[in-house]
Amino acid sequence: MNYTDDNHELNALRKRVEELEHIEAEHRRTESELKKRTVQLAERVKELNCLYGISDILEKSGISLDDMLQDVANLIPSGWHYPEIAAARIQIAEHEYVSPGFRLTPWTIQSPITFRGETLGMLQVVYLEEKPALDEGPFFKEERNLIDDIAERLGRVIERRRTRQELSESERRYHSLVDNIPIAVFRTTPGNEGRLLMANPKMARVFGYDCVDDIINIRACDLYQDPAQRGIFSESLITKGDVVGEELDMKKRDGTPLRVSINARVIRNEFGAIEYFDCWLEDVTDRDRAEQERLMLEEQLRNTLIDGIVTVGENLTILSLNDAAARIFHVSQQEAESRILSELCVEELQPIAETVKNALETGNFIRDSQFDVAYRGKDCTYSISVTPLKTSTRRRGILVIRDITRLSILERQVSGQFPVSNMVGKSPAIQKVFNLIQNVADTNTTVLIEGESGTGKELVASALHHQSLRRNGPFVRVNCVALPETLLESELFGHVRGAFTGANRDRPGRFELANGGTIFLDEIGDISPAMQQHLLRVLQEREIERVGSTQPIKIDVRVVAATNRNLADLVSRNIFREDLYYRLNVIRIHVPPLRERRQDIPLLAGHFLHLIQNRTGRGVKGILPETVDILLHYDWPGNIRQLENTLERAVVLSRDGFIHPDNLPQEIREQAPENFVADNVENGKSLDAERIQNALNSVGWNRSRAAELLGISRSTLWRLMKKHEL
Repeated sequence: MNYTDDNHELNALRKRVEELEHIEAEHRRTESELKKRTVQLAERVKELNCLYGISDILEKSGISLDDMLQDVANLIPSGWHYPEIAAARIQIAEHEYVSPGFRLTPWTIQSPITFRGETLGMLQVVYLEEKPALDEGPFFKEERNLIDDIAERLGRVIERRRTRQELSESERRYHSLVDNIPIAVFRTTPGNEGRLLMANPKMARVFGYDCVDDIINIRACDLYQDPAQRGIFSESLITKGDVVGEELDMKKRDGTPLRVSINARVIRNEFGAIEYFDCWLEDVTDRDRAEQERLMLEEQLRNTLIDGIVTVGENLTILSLNDAAARIFHVSQQEAESRILSELCVEELQPIAETVKNALETGNFIRDSQFDVAYRGKDCTYSISVTPLKTSTRRRGILVIRDITRLSILERQVSGQFPVSNMVGKSPAIQKVFNLIQNVADTNTTVLIEGESGTGKELVASALHHQSLRRNGPFVRVNCVALPETLLESELFGHVRGAFTGANRDRPGRFELANGGTIFLDEIGDISPAMQQHLLRVLQEREIERVGSTQPIKIDVRVVAATNRNLADLVSRNIFREDLYYRLNVIRIHVPPLRERRQDIPLLAGHFLHLIQNRTGRGVKGILPETVDILLHYDWPGNIRQLENTLERAVVLSRDGFIHPDNLPQEIREQAPENFVADNVENGKSLDAERIQNALNSVGWNRSRAAELLGISRSTLWRLMKKHEL
């Protein structure tokens, strides 16, 4: 072999060595890549095993939500790169579920658990010790994707569990409601016979069956007295779509007749086909029987009442009337029915027909409207009340007529008693007040009542309310000076929860409580400027705002204010707002002090003695004339309140039932003139009309007791009364 051949062979061998080295290097790279991919595949397998395991847990039936979430928390670390030092926590509301060894560390990854935009909780995974940075931290990107995937699955499952639980609870409540509702409920197929699909226990009991299973096995038509009626009802229900309050004749299991009121509705599927009827029925057998008895008793009652009662329809057609009304109109019930009311109201009684017609046209209630009339040769006084009854299709009314002729005569004989709120008096000063009350009571005008303390301002306010159209509404009293300034605003306007310390709930104020009625603001002259501003806004806007709220509340309230101070003087001294004064002073009623109405003192004394006797149980025979003289001469700085207290003291001190001068306080006796003691008058020759009338007033016009007080005989008293035209 020559040298050249050897050289070629060596080069070939070198080239072969290089090729082998390249192959070996490529093999090592392939092996390294294979190992890397094997590791990655193992990690993916761990992740997939984790997801599969979680899916198995989430799909388990019969496991509680708490146990399910705890099992998921325990399984999650197995899907992480370093499972031996990984831990997880699931937080849902106030509950949390953690794997063993969990604690918060700087190496934490988390993802919110959400569903349709609502955050349900949080999922956290931690490494318990530091590990090399992978991607952007100690966690792989795949691990970040994994936690998001797990959180998303948890959100769906939790929401599904919650929805299923709510549905189950809703169904439970529904079945509980249906089973316990005191109305019979059932479901039936349409048709002439009908098949019962469902019924509640009440349904079974109404029809006399032992249990629901027994009634389910029968046909719906078997429940009717006439089975053909089932087909008629079914066709009617299909045509209408639903029925309300239709009454049907049905029967119990033993054949006993049963009258029911039924409500029913047609239920269709998504294609519009009828699936079944849902029905609710009530046994009205006893009600119908009771209604018949009620109508019979009502007819008997109407005919035994002393008040005339007339029911009228459109155009004042008489629908019915009782015996008392027939006697007033001098007709029989048969003659009056179906006639027009104005035909019965002859010329003198036309005001009755006109009042009823006006009430029906306006819809306004009429209460105790009185009128005098010369009817059939007699002077009569009638009180009439009209109640309009309006439905969507008909207009009716009830007229009540009361003959108060005898009562009117007696009232005219007994003067001085105002018919509302125990207000007593016949003096010109108090009669002026009575007239003002009657004139403004039936309006909504704001009224300002002025007068000294104890003159009866609250009685005036009460009379204004009870004489008004608001009499059926509330009458709310507020003593403005009795409430601290810090509480007055809340008391008047109310407050919302949290408005101030201690306001732990919403509370309406007096204005809201008086809605539809009257509010009486006593001692209005003593409120602060700030409260004056608030009150002015209420009067102007007719709306309030609770303390702590900016939401206005509309009110319908009549305002009556009272004060014992001179508001005009307070305005001139810039103590009271001028604009508020003019808002309050639309109608002004001045209640006179007792010293300006002395002639009312005997009337008031007799009135109070009657009240005191009922209240204390002490026997009261009357007031001696000389005692009355002392009462008449005293100025009464405390007014009516002082008079009542004085008389109560005198009743307690009296030993024989009569009020003697020495039963009165010393300061009252000292103000009387020295010659106040009545002379010992023989046969009453020097008794004047005023002395006699005062004695009569003090004992309620009992002539025997008055004669005893005056020291004369009953016949002498009668002669003197005729002489003085008493």
